[in-house]
Amino acid sequence: MEVIYLNKQSKFDLEDSCVALGFFDGMHLGHLKLVEKVISICNKTGLKKGLLTFDVQPKAYLSNQHFKQLMSLEDKIDFMKKYDFDYLFVLSFSNKLASMEPDKFIDEYLIKTKIKHVVCGFDFHFGNQGKGDCNFLIKYKENNYEVSVIDKLEYEHHKISSSFLREILSQGEVELATKLLNRPYQVSGLIIHGRKNGHKIGFPTINVDANNYVLPKGGVYASKVIIDGKEYLGMANLGYNPTFTALKQISLEVNIFDFDQDVYGKMAKVIFLKRIRKEQKFPSIDDLIEQLKTDKQKIIDEFS
Repeated sequence: MEVIYLNKQSKFDLEDSCVALGFFDGMHLGHLKLVEKVISICNKTGLKKGLLTFDVQPKAYLSNQHFKQLMSLEDKIDFMKKYDFDYLFVLSFSNKLASMEPDKFIDEYLIKTKIKHVVCGFDFHFGNQGKGDCNFLIKYKENNYEVSVIDKLEYEHHKISSSFLREILSQGEVELATKLLNRPYQVSGLIIHGRKNGHKIGFPTINVDANNYVLPKGGVYASKVIIDGKEYLGMANLGYNPTFTALKQISLEVNIFDFDQDVYGKMAKVIFLKRIRKEQKFPSIDDLIEQLKTDKQKIIDEFS
């Protein structure tokens, strides 16, 4: 798959393509409908498969808010490789791009990029003040490209969206998140040094710096961890370690079962399988240890 930064690169050697448009934060079932539509069209037409996205969330950029992501751009690139897409077009978002009129956006980034079929969600907006939408794409297409619009997808009367996914993660409902994503929710981050309290009590942990991501509600989770391409079972704790001296900000720690390697400075993917319990302050360290033994056995029994 070729990754192309449209407003940073000046020369492209592209073939005609069918492309899905959007920010695709999380790549949930609604987004996957667009991906599946692109694949279906390309199988029939022979067009190259593509996706066009932005490097940052447009609304967050314009409001100057810190944005907690469900997926990083690197995550999206890795994810789309699994679908054997030919192109991933990335637009670096800026005030200039935000103020671009919809017709100029189409000329500059769709027609010149040889996109012959556009797939978008029913609520997709683009261009200055969001004036561009699916109807605008259809009216402007002339003989340059075709347009397919994907309808709203619901789960139990809720529109499947990145906002809904954020809401259920904030409630710790990672099993429901798995349904909406068609895979467990995961975050990535650098393995950093912590206070080593887990090591002192026989439950050594890796500390993962994943603070740019939306993190599930605090608690203990059955989890899997991927380091250097290898997958391990473990239990993750999201919280402040209240039994010890409480931390000032939330931390993500994972006790990896049957694991004893020095992995500081490496990247880890943490996959959330199930919330086991809330984080709590125990009367003593011994009480904490007994609970951790129970948690570990429960996870092994269910997920080994």
